Amino acid sequence: PISSAVSKWEVIFARLLGIVLFEMLTGGERPFTGEQAQTTGSTSEKVRWEQINLKPPKPSRFNPDLSPELETVVLRCLGKEPARRYSSALELLNAFQTACGITGKGKIAVEPQTLVSEAGAEQSVEPQQPVIVKEINLVPWLLAGLILVAVIMLLGLINSSKITSESVTFDPDALETAVQQAYIAHTLTAQVEKHKDDLQLPAITQTKKPTEEATSTPTLTLTNSPFPTSSFTPTLTFTPQLGVGSTQVSSIDGMLQVYIPAGEAYLGNDTDGYEIVFLEAFWIDQTEVTNTKFSSFLNDLGNQYEGKRPVRRGSWRGVDVAWLNTNAFGYIENEEDYWYPKEGFEEHPVIEVTWYGARAYCEWANRRLPTAAEWEKAARGGLEGKKFPWGDDEPVCEPGAINGAQYYNCKNGAVSVKTFSPNGFGIYDMSGNVLEWVIDAAISDTQRVVRGGAFYSLGIEKSIQVFWGGTLAPYSSNSFTGFRCAMDASP
Repeated sequence: PISSAVSKWEVIFARLLGIVLFEMLTGGERPFTGEQAQTTGSTSEKVRWEQINLKPPKPSRFNPDLSPELETVVLRCLGKEPARRYSSALELLNAFQTACGITGKGKIAVEPQTLVSEAGAEQSVEPQQPVIVKEINLVPWLLAGLILVAVIMLLGLINSSKITSESVTFDPDALETAVQQAYIAHTLTAQVEKHKDDLQLPAITQTKKPTEEATSTPTLTLTNSPFPTSSFTPTLTFTPQLGVGSTQVSSIDGMLQVYIPAGEAYLGNDTDGYEIVFLEAFWIDQTEVTNTKFSSFLNDLGNQYEGKRPVRRGSWRGVDVAWLNTNAFGYIENEEDYWYPKEGFEEHPVIEVTWYGARAYCEWANRRLPTAAEWEKAARGGLEGKKFPWGDDEPVCEPGAINGAQYYNCKNGAVSVKTFSPNGFGIYDMSGNVLEWVIDAAISDTQRVVRGGAFYSLGIEKSIQVFWGGTLAPYSSNSFTGFRCAMDASP
């Protein structure tokens, strides 16, 4: 007898095969796309809403030549009630063959036979003879897709087995069923290919819209041996596709960077209105650049001079200014040309840095300063029309709080990065702590824009809300302004 856990996997597997069949029989269309969802959120969340609340479309809507018998098979696979779906992939295979009119010699019978395992116990598995599948020109991705579903099921069953430091113990019924599923997926592919002319399958010509979900597209490589055997070992190679939640680490300064997908950004607020702009995908630093990281930069390039500070207002004469103002209140010290952060302030955001110094650091790290639009999109964390990165709730000073921010009510200066919870994109301190330089110029190129508010900002004021922006002279430095970097996402 097969356990209830295995039976559950069989029903799920039959539905997954139904999704693959739907796409193949309709020329690549998907039963659920998320476009009709009456909810907000990511694409996967919208697709899940449709799967729960909407009936799957009929495949004949996309392929009028599809027979009613085949359509019935596919729709039964996609049924919302598990009890009405096919109870196993074997039942699905038999129904598919009947719907195609495959009988006699053309029908592949799946009958169990006995295999003796290494432990000496008999197990019921599929026939040892290989199923030879021709190269599929119509849908070259189908074979990998069908067998991948079986492999995913096999890995899920293995993961649910009892694992110890010395051995792995499998449920024999679970292993038998997993091998059977893989074999049936392989067989089903062969049947479709053999009878593709009779089925009048449409060619796949449509171009899919890119998705913003963090996904992985696996490449499946099978060992060259009769299928299935007790030593069947597929190799999975995953090529990650970037989406919300994707991260990477800079090889230069070790900064963790967060991926922001391409798409529209709503800039502004309810009072003054919104500007909708399209932004290409980009990476942005998870935190503000710290004293430790900026010290490494200074040890590599030194504290160079760039830009001039006017001697007095309106003067054409000026004095050179360094990237980091060492004559002011800061947390980076120097001894014999060696730069290091003061003890206890290693992970505080660097301050007393000019716009030129911030730009120089980002260029040194093979990045750049973000634009004001990029900064605001990243700060919102996927929440459009909200005041703060976490929503509309007023900020609090409690470390780790979702709506936490270092601002006026907290009665202290800047704090270590990651003191409070990140926003929906996984980015920290986009409200309060320190202002942040961005690349944008203002007032006839004599000023540079800063975003984010600082530890002195009042919670009821606009300055720590995500839409707020101010300006400072690029040569200026102070105890409440730092920065973070961004970079374009490679295609």
